[in-house]
Amino acid sequence: MQNKVNWGLAASAWGKITVDSDGNDVYGPPIMFLGDRQINFSPSGDLVKVFADGTVIYVGKENTGYTGSLELTAMDDEFAKWALSEEVDSKNVQYEIKEPVVNRIYLLWEWVQDTKNTRHIMYNVTVSRTDINATTANDGDSKTAQYQTVNLTAIPRTDGIVKAKTRVDIDATVYNNWFNTAYVPSGSSSYTLTVEVEDSADPIPGALVVLSNGAIANTDAEGKAYFNLANGDYDVMVSASGYTAQASTVTVNSAAVTKSITLVAA
Repeated sequence: MQNKVNWGLAASAWGKITVDSDGNDVYGPPIMFLGDRQINFSPSGDLVKVFADGTVIYVGKENTGYTGSLELTAMDDEFAKWALSEEVDSKNVQYEIKEPVVNRIYLLWEWVQDTKNTRHIMYNVTVSRTDINATTANDGDSKTAQYQTVNLTAIPRTDGIVKAKTRVDIDATVYNNWFNTAYVPSGSSSYTLTVEVEDSADPIPGALVVLSNGAIANTDAEGKAYFNLANGDYDVMVSASGYTAQASTVTVNSAAVTKSITLVAA
């Protein structure tokens, strides 16, 4: 069965992209947008035609990513700090600088559809500044919300992947965790690490899980945190309020892996 109708945007999120000591992108935990209204993307890149002997002898596709926009009811301060590299002074005044660092993000969103909502991820996105608009209301005018729109540029990852989306027949675990971690298709040699944190009897939600490559996530209501990682050995540090922090290691070897860690009350 396939979806036949797209009713529009249901939810969206963003996450930070940092780079580890080996030059690999590290995807931080998703942060949900509040007040998202529209996400629009248009493809970048043209058909490449090669002419010879009076005709076209080859047609190729040039995929350089997408350009688009995100419309919000109001700009989130933390989003502006990272995506627009704004800074905050000691009095909690946030300000824009002339030559900001270009930080990258990834975007997650969900379309409402007739059979099963489709969830998307766009990798390697940069954000440009929004317009500044303000209009006063006249006597007797009804209040009209004024929105903020930022422009987006999405380019391929180093492995060529630009974006991904869920199918109707997607694996249930991947679908349910779409807004918990940045999913990377299995063909990119990235595998899911699930860290389960518990005490002697129950899962611990809200525990902080930090990996040696710089990735950070908090456990969900079931005490689980998710990461997508390349093959390798990783140090895992887990901490939670009221418990003694614990360090461990895990190896990712061409397959999804689950690491269980038990914390002891401090």
